[in-house]
Amino acid sequence: MEETCLLDLPENLLVTRIFPRLPLCGISSLGRVNKYLRQLISRRNFLESYLKFSPYTTVIVSHRYVSSATVPSFSLLQLEEDPTAPLLASLVRTPFQSGDVATIVGSSHGYICFRVNSLFIKRMPKHGYLSTLHVSNPIIGEFITLPPPPSTMMGDDGSVEGFGFGMVEKTKEFKILRLSCSFYDTDGEGDGCRGEVFRFEEYRWVSVQGPNPPFPRYRRYFDGRMNRAEMCPLSYRNRLHWLTQPNREDFLYCFDIAEERIFPIPPPPVLASAEMSVTVLDDLLSICVVSEDSIDIWQMLDYGVEGSWKRTRILDLGLAVRVPPLPSVPVLRLQDTGILLCHQSYETLKKVIEGEMSAVNITAGTQSQDVTAVSYIPRLESVTELVNRADKTNYKYLRRCNLHNFIQATLNTINGEGATIVVSGDSPFVPKDAIQIIIKMAAANGVRRIWVGKNGLLSTPAVSAVIRKRVGIDGSKASGAFILTGSHNPGSPCEDFGVKYMMGNGGLAPESVTHKIHEATKTIVEHGFAVGLPDVDLNTIGLTRLPLSRGQFEVEVLDLASDYVEVMKSTFDFGPIRKLISLPNFTFCFDALNGLAGALARRIFVEELGAEESSLRNCAFKEDFIGGYNFTNAESVARMRLGKTNAGSEPPDFGAVVDWDASCNMVFGKRFYVTASDAVAVIAANAVEAIPYFSGGLKGVARSMPTSSALDVVAKRLKLPLFEVPVGLEFRGNLMDAGLCSIWGEESCGMCCDCIRERDGIWAVLAWLAILADKNKDNLCGGRLVTIEDIVSHHWSVYGRHYYTRYDYEVHAVCRNADSSFLATCIYEC
Repeated sequence: MEETCLLDLPENLLVTRIFPRLPLCGISSLGRVNKYLRQLISRRNFLESYLKFSPYTTVIVSHRYVSSATVPSFSLLQLEEDPTAPLLASLVRTPFQSGDVATIVGSSHGYICFRVNSLFIKRMPKHGYLSTLHVSNPIIGEFITLPPPPSTMMGDDGSVEGFGFGMVEKTKEFKILRLSCSFYDTDGEGDGCRGEVFRFEEYRWVSVQGPNPPFPRYRRYFDGRMNRAEMCPLSYRNRLHWLTQPNREDFLYCFDIAEERIFPIPPPPVLASAEMSVTVLDDLLSICVVSEDSIDIWQMLDYGVEGSWKRTRILDLGLAVRVPPLPSVPVLRLQDTGILLCHQSYETLKKVIEGEMSAVNITAGTQSQDVTAVSYIPRLESVTELVNRADKTNYKYLRRCNLHNFIQATLNTINGEGATIVVSGDSPFVPKDAIQIIIKMAAANGVRRIWVGKNGLLSTPAVSAVIRKRVGIDGSKASGAFILTGSHNPGSPCEDFGVKYMMGNGGLAPESVTHKIHEATKTIVEHGFAVGLPDVDLNTIGLTRLPLSRGQFEVEVLDLASDYVEVMKSTFDFGPIRKLISLPNFTFCFDALNGLAGALARRIFVEELGAEESSLRNCAFKEDFIGGYNFTNAESVARMRLGKTNAGSEPPDFGAVVDWDASCNMVFGKRFYVTASDAVAVIAANAVEAIPYFSGGLKGVARSMPTSSALDVVAKRLKLPLFEVPVGLEFRGNLMDAGLCSIWGEESCGMCCDCIRERDGIWAVLAWLAILADKNKDNLCGGRLVTIEDIVSHHWSVYGRHYYTRYDYEVHAVCRNADSSFLATCIYEC
């Protein structure tokens, strides 16, 4: 019999006949292992077809609380026509710990929102709020943690709160409603409750305008000493609904998600009682009145019309399945005549069969004191779509989701209590609101002081200089830095944006620290956030003191170049370089590519060394890299007459290009280019004579693995320790901390010394100028100058010239399964 591969089958057959027989967790697994299937199940019409042909009805079951020694859980329950044999799958990831209490807030369009409370006060989050809110897609096992609302309460016996979760159908915008008030105002005679809305599109909480509404009815739970309001777990007609206390005539209220306003809805013609619940059945707003052995269901046939309520059915539960008179909520109608009933005191769900006066128990997994369930319509989109929907960019994704998690995980790892931390950006596009978020999170986590560059900008080597050089008024020094970076990639809201952490030595965090941060991101369940802290003016240099409950918090805006310039002046002798640049027969040109190096270049080359302003090119700050990043730009090549044609005016004697964050450099002589591998070898060979910082001798030298062996020959002749390190920048920092390395370089135009623990393009340019000044110390009064080409040619005559080629591989690994025609192709980039 000929075998047929799954991938060879027609799409229509897969979608209508094969996939509907599989549970969604199995389909999700298929998408993880095959690109074609992933694309297929990601199409917008896939779920519509799946739900149309699938025999399963899906609910999310919450096992809220078992004991202080156990962990709550959620289950994805897909019910077949035979409810005694359901398909059960647990969520892949949850933030729960033993002793936590988990409550489903609501379900909307494939996402569930849930709240977690801890029974242990020692786990209370840094923002002082016992609850944490999360949103999850249970099909793919992802969840995100949301920031706390501004009006946080301690959750004692005097507070009560309720939540709702829904989406505006027209705009596809998700929102969360929070209602909170004093325990003594829940009877309807007080001032009502406070309403707040979390807008995912803006990632912030805002207050609900208008008069305070009456509070929803509530039940006491032992979940972190907090009372919880009862609200309908499903949004209906773009609104969230709830019942107030039974002593009111207008006991049914709703919140319009789109307009963000609260108002009453005409209730059914029945007396309000404590044994009521609101739900959605048959796509109609429904109120269930519970008696000892039956449930009366009233449905609003014409939504919003007062006289359209009708009692549509009575669920007779029978004496054998008598339900105590406590709130019971029909979850949804199944595909047969059954209705899934969730009763708060049962350890199992019940399927009520209309007309048969019977109910069938449905096992819901872990036995717990409190089982709840909500209807769930699956989706396969990532939970990050919640915050990406308005602007699907990498920047929005990072800013609204991973930014908070990474910052909190790092602060948990480094223990920033009382610390001073630098926060600035070195990439073309630095989102200022991301800096404000980091400042507020640092304040909530006990950081004492923040140093930030003017306009939120500091080049990578300038940040290192601030850490190593700057001393606060009280003698404090920075213990680390958050750098907002896009590396060498184009910058804008639609391009790359990331965060890296720098240690107290001025270098990148080593693997031992980054591994701890990575582990912390797996267990983080809350963010510390100073909600009431105002935004800091980043455009004005100076100190701002902000009062916090735990003490004074300071933010100081720094000049972009001051600390860096001081480090360079202590490393080089600016006198000889100044004389060289002032010579009439020496021409100098520097290109900053409209990046951060422009501010440093103007301060050093013009103000300190006396170069003409006209010698600086592209030193005005621009966020888009002159329309795009091009380190080996054609303008520099043409200026130094390195192109195929050398026609035109005489090129400068010395030219240099430094990239946007001032980390990498390229150096040119007149019609001559110095390769990066030769550059580090030449600087190392001449450093002791030309650079005062190295007058005592070099400790050692290092290069990246792909760099040529030109540096090896210099180290051997000068009897210096030589180290070949991986490409990762943190490895040469370890050597410098150990006192084994003074100069490091790599084939991709990066170079640094142990005075600055980051790649430093300005430092490399100054090193070349210092070597030129030293070689021409006898020619400063006239005569032919020694050129860049002369220096490199002499170096070749002494140490030899090295040729090498760097290869970047794209490897295609093809594997064929002997039992089928399935072909998997994996591509790795090295």
